[in-house]
Amino acid sequence: MEPANIPGIVNGKMTLRNVLGLVAPRSLAASSSDVSSFSIEEYSGSTANGRSSYTIPSNVAPSVYNNSNVFAKYAAVTLFDELYEVHVKDGGNLSIPGGDPDGITFGFNVWTVLDEVMNPNVEYDADRGGFIVDKPFAGQETFLMPEGVGANTLVKVEHEEVVTLPRYLKQYGLKKATFKIALDENLITALKVLDKLGLRSIHPVKVGDVKVVPRDVVAACAPQPKDIGDEMKGMMLVGIHCIGVKDGKRKECFIYQPFDNQMSMEQWGSQAVVAQTGFGAALSIELVGRGIWKESGVYSPEHFDPKPYLELMDESGFVWKVLEI
Repeated sequence: MEPANIPGIVNGKMTLRNVLGLVAPRSLAASSSDVSSFSIEEYSGSTANGRSSYTIPSNVAPSVYNNSNVFAKYAAVTLFDELYEVHVKDGGNLSIPGGDPDGITFGFNVWTVLDEVMNPNVEYDADRGGFIVDKPFAGQETFLMPEGVGANTLVKVEHEEVVTLPRYLKQYGLKKATFKIALDENLITALKVLDKLGLRSIHPVKVGDVKVVPRDVVAACAPQPKDIGDEMKGMMLVGIHCIGVKDGKRKECFIYQPFDNQMSMEQWGSQAVVAQTGFGAALSIELVGRGIWKESGVYSPEHFDPKPYLELMDESGFVWKVLEI
């Protein structure tokens, strides 16, 4: 497929708004595979730089975390002489004013929550042998988020940054990496109960004369994220806590991206979780469309020079900040 024929490109240029519409549906009621349905698996032909093919990752569902990968590379090459630790923090203070205090809220796709949050997670610790697999909800900690978000209680979950960051940043001294997310206590309790009852299973069971997949039933019956987007107040805030050395002294900072839900609903018609996901993918694909990310092969975002991505964030109004700790 020639670049000019890729969906989202107008007059040879990949536009942020068009790609956002492709990769970030207006609700997360669809399955996670639907959220990531737009992909460029491979295209070939004559290109400006003479290369005959490109291959880029086809799963863009977690693309908001492209920012985390890029932030980590930026920290490694700009802010630190040696970068020892990178800890991704996914939190916020989204809430539904007047909501049931005992209610259960799924901020993103129910099926994905049942899968991603409840799977064994992984962290990286070079001094303890490398990758360490742990049980769900392990590694609980409290982290004070900026922008008035406040204290978030975070737990480890399965996420790919923990695997890719050591691969690309070990040369800068990286020894530890984790990914943690803030989860509501009501949701954690519900997830544990569903797990014990076997309702996370993807294997069909017979109920009367029909077969049903337990997880599909839960996903269909649970409160849907698409129904609460305009009710939620507050913001999502995703960033990386970096620890290392600069000029011979210990240094810590938090590089993050805040995303207000009301602004997101007004500007994009999508709740903050969806819009963040779409923007990360849109920025990456824009860089491919402009010929800035142009190497053949499959790479994680931290492989590339972080400067063009960060400049594109500024150009598109996608706010990011660095907080010294």
